[in-house]
Amino acid sequence: MQFRFLGGAIGLAIASNILNGRLAHHLHGVLTSHELHLFLENVKSIEHLSPHLQKQVKDIFAGSYSTQMRVMIGFAAAQILAIFLIIKRGRQLAAGKTHPGVSSG
Repeated sequence: MQFRFLGGAIGLAIASNILNGRLAHHLHGVLTSHELHLFLENVKSIEHLSPHLQKQVKDIFAGSYSTQMRVMIGFAAAQILAIFLIIKRGRQLAAGKTHPGVSSG
């Protein structure tokens, strides 16, 4: 259970860094530093921008979100490959196999 929570925390950290990093990089020339700071703190601040800027920011946000999802899909695919690597012949997990003469209870 601990590995599951740790993996979730690491995944959330990676996803947040990807999204915030791409947003900061691509919005640097579009928004002022104050507007960028406000947007990264709270995306609802987009309402205070002009309609033209709102469209640009939304397009950049959508692209950053897509990149974030592609990376997470890549991690999920790597996990599936890892599962196949730990399965032994006979569809038995390597960790679940007991040795002869050793009690599992």
